[in-house]
Amino acid sequence: IRKDVQEKVRNEVSAIFGSKNGEPLKREDTLEMKYLECVINEVLRLYPPITLFGYEVETEITIDQFVFPKGTSVSFPLREIHRNEEFFPAADHFKPERFENINTSKFDCTFMPFGKGRRLCIGNKFAMLAMKILLANIVYNYCWTYVGKESELTIKYLIGSSAASEVNLKFSKINNFSH
Repeated sequence: IRKDVQEKVRNEVSAIFGSKNGEPLKREDTLEMKYLECVINEVLRLYPPITLFGYEVETEITIDQFVFPKGTSVSFPLREIHRNEEFFPAADHFKPERFENINTSKFDCTFMPFGKGRRLCIGNKFAMLAMKILLANIVYNYCWTYVGKESELTIKYLIGSSAASEVNLKFSKINNFSH
């Protein structure tokens, strides 16, 4: 919703759309959308699509003084991991810039909106591609604002993250072109 973020993304995608001469976006074009990817990653960090990942211990393991026998079910609360101040300073603040010049795979187990290892979502690359294309077209063609008080926006966390109540946005057309 932040206008400064919308404008920065709009500038990035406008440069890409401007070079396309009306041609549809290709996967290669989305690789240039670095700041948009930062925004998506920050949204996924704050509001992961799945809030809890479960694993089964394959062989007995000891971590500190805790022993996990083979077959033990272990859950990872992504919302809490993604908001850990040790890994993400000012963790409750929306700061897409934290993902600039960083390979997200280097976050190891501190950023895993699509899971990790054998439990990695097989559609993660397609999901990122689809989000980039959709959001690039929306940002290129529209400005939007939240209708209401942003302080009243609340999120509910069950299996995934979602708005606790209706979210009303006002869209204003700025371009008459889509890719």
